[in-house]
Order: sequence, then C-alpha cells, then structure tokens
Amino acid sequence: MKAIRFNSYGEPSVLQSIDLPKPQLKSDEVLVQVHASAINPSDIKNVAGVFHATLPRIPGRDFAGVVVEGPKHLGEHVWGSGAGFGVVRDGTHAEYVAVRMDALALKPGHLSMSEAAAIGIPFLAAWMGLEAAQVLPGETVFVTGAAGSVGRAVIQIARWKKARVFGLVRPDQKTEADQAVIQQGDSLSAQIKELTGGKGVDISIDCVGSLFEECAESLKRGGRQIALTAAGDGRVSFNLTDFYHELKKLIGIDTMKLSDSQIAGMLEAMRPGFESGALMPPEFDESPFSDAVSVYTAVVSKAKQKKQILRMVS
Repeated sequence: MKAIRFNSYGEPSVLQSIDLPKPQLKSDEVLVQVHASAINPSDIKNVAGVFHATLPRIPGRDFAGVVVEGPKHLGEHVWGSGAGFGVVRDGTHAEYVAVRMDALALKPGHLSMSEAAAIGIPFLAAWMGLEAAQVLPGETVFVTGAAGSVGRAVIQIARWKKARVFGLVRPDQKTEADQAVIQQGDSLSAQIKELTGGKGVDISIDCVGSLFEECAESLKRGGRQIALTAAGDGRVSFNLTDFYHELKKLIGIDTMKLSDSQIAGMLEAMRPGFESGALMPPEFDESPFSDAVSVYTAVVSKAKQKKQILRMVS
C-alpha cells in the first residue's frame, strides 16, 4: 500500500512517500480502505514531535472509507478517528488502516467520503467541550476563532442544542453564530457584557489559545470556561480571586485522550445533526494522495487556508 511516513521529527520535508505491506490485523480490528483523510493542525504538530510519536510512524487521525477485511462489518462505509492514530499506532495517511471494531461508526449516507473525513477532530473537540460544560438550551456561549474548523463546529453544535452563540471573528470573516463579535477598542469582556445585558455568558471556549483572560472575564457568575488549545508557551495570567469569588469553573479537554468507543459514541450522537442539516462539514480543498507531502508543506506555510483532504480513491 502507498503511505507517507516520518522517521524523525521536523518540518513536512521529513515525510516520505513509501510502499508498505497492508497492516496485519489483531483479533479486535478490521482493515479499512481509506477513501479520504484530513490533515489537521495536530497532524502538523505530531510530525514536528510535539506528541513524541513512536517512530517510524504514519501520521493522520481522521478518515472515511470502507471495511474490506475482518471478522465483521465487511463492506460498511465508516468514518471517524481512532485513539492513538498517528502517535502510538499508524494513522490514516495511507491507503489502508487497521481500526479497532469499537471505534467504527457508520458514515451518514448523504455525506461524501471527503465530507465525512473533514468532520473528525474539529467536531469531536467541539462536542467534547460542550458536553464537558453541560450546555443547556437557552444558555449563552462565547467562542473565539469562530471562523475556524473547531469554532464553526462549536457554533453548530451549540445552536443545535438550542444555545445562543456569540462568535469572535475578524472584520473580513463571516460566522454562523447568532451574534458576530468583532474586537474593537473596548475589551472583549466589555463587549460580551454589553451584548448580554451586563450578565456575561454561561460558557466560553477559546479556540485561538491566546484569549484565556478575556474569555474568563466574559463569564457570568457560575460560568464554565473550556480550554482546548494554547498559544506560545501555554502560560496565562488572570485574576484568580475574581474567578473563584464568581464561582467560575475551568475545564480542560483533549481529543488525544478519547478512547475508541468514546470517539464512536460521539460520532453516533452527532449523526442526527448531520442527517437533519443542523451540522455541516467545513469547507475544504481536495488533493490526490500523491501530493500529500506538498499539501502538508502548504498547510504549514499558510498557503492553504481551508481544511485539506487527501483523496486516496477517486
């Protein structure tokens, strides 16, 4: 099978296009022929060594494809991700991948393979965060990076759950949030307080990673803040006294810690949203798998802004 693999950490130039045997299956696994796979920011970080992947390793976390070998599920069209893909297990940037059976989720029939592959990690992160925050109908949610893949997923899921969403975007960006927030001279928290009648929001989710304090100050009493990414060295500063006096809560999430069964369960829980049209895949560009290394390079250089999908089967 064709695959890309890295034997050392670094820039995308460390990736090599190679031919390998198909994966040998364990008793609890099936072989999936990958039709499409996404390149996520975490894949770039993984190749760079951030997650200390065991080497050599095939990267890639998200996929859509068809089960072609194994004790069950033959011929089923499946989608999703897998615990440890690309880090401790070979990932999805190959023509075939071994997937544990408890990670399998049936692909919604109306989604193309590329659309299904584009959903994965961004929607899992958004779902994990909103579930951790226990979002309720009628609550308010503030999300930064609202035009990005995770931010858009947060907005769609929160609105599907009947919450009202405020989305931070640049002046040149659009958002599906109920209310766009464009940072002006005033602080973000002051804008959010004004938009909520002085109360603040129930939940804040910083999808940028550099607006921790502003998100914390935007919360109402008893509000919940979700941390899922960090910029720079990851250190933040905020008024802890105000935070605990206002009974606020800080919750960290990490999709890398999800088990196979948790991933499959989340995708199944989101299925009705995709089938109804309340949830939609992000915009993406497609490239043939033969261009995988150059697409990685373009993502790192910011030459490609949309979600990138590698097509293994045309």
